Amino acid sequence: MTGVEIALAASAVLGAATSVAQGVAANKTAKYQAEAMRQNAEITRQRAAVEENKYRRQTEKLLGRQRALVANSGLSLEGSPLLAQEDTAANAELEALTIRHSGDLDAAAQLNDAMLTRLKGRNAMIGGVASAGQSLLGGYVDYERERTRSKKSPEDPLP
Repeated sequence: MTGVEIALAASAVLGAATSVAQGVAANKTAKYQAEAMRQNAEITRQRAAVEENKYRRQTEKLLGRQRALVANSGLSLEGSPLLAQEDTAANAELEALTIRHSGDLDAAAQLNDAMLTRLKGRNAMIGGVASAGQSLLGGYVDYERERTRSKKSPEDPLP
């Protein structure tokens, strides 16, 4: 084996190893990022639940104040005052459910991003392996070309 042939083989092996290492590193990074996104999605859901409960408590306080005002005014909780209470309660429930739904949508988007990030990592690893194969195959072709050239006499033209 000539020095050139050894250099060609070493270059191909080094290129292949580098490609695999880059693919593995990209996959590892993507897994870490995806896990962070998954955790953020869970935090988003928890925050939405806290906000939903907070809103419900605020609404209960408001309804209690309304009932107290009605009672202090000497009116009974029927007719218009009752309808106002029911409207307030219905609107508050709708808002509380909207808060939850918004949190669920944000969390779902974060989980989708996490899944996409994991897929990109896997694809990077597969690409690294494919690139390694390409590097090895190209190195082999270059090696064979050099080996064939070095076996020819100096008077022979290059291939």
